[in-house]
Amino acid sequence: LDDNGEKDVLFSTQLVGDPVEQQDKKQWMVTSSFNANLPVNSTEHIPVLRYPDSIPLNNFSGYAWYNASHILLSQKTITMTTPPFWEGDWKDASHRFVPIQLKKQGGLYNGWVEVSFSTAEEKLTLHKAAVCKEANKNIVAGK
Repeated sequence: LDDNGEKDVLFSTQLVGDPVEQQDKKQWMVTSSFNANLPVNSTEHIPVLRYPDSIPLNNFSGYAWYNASHILLSQKTITMTTPPFWEGDWKDASHRFVPIQLKKQGGLYNGWVEVSFSTAEEKLTLHKAAVCKEANKNIVAGK
């Protein structure tokens, strides 16, 4: 939460129905506010980081920091004709790190959220999170 009680980074689940394709999609998303950034690549994915991957202050390895992002982590597709199937970079995540960056008082504060995903339980678990106390510093995921 920010100083005004608003959510800077939100994890959510949504159900999307597609009557034309006759399928439903249960999606797990991460959304950032105008005061938070997620590193997003050209295909609108975010990196799946491991400990001790670096979270740099500037753009990195094909990813650029964007605010007001709404990114798919994983989804289960249910059709009328085929068995359900899973997609998304995070569908097999076990203790991986979502990099985040918060904008506060003119500074950028890097952080991370440790998550795991279970397709068997259809559940995203948020284990812990951290944000650097110093502005404009690179940090390490999980530290």
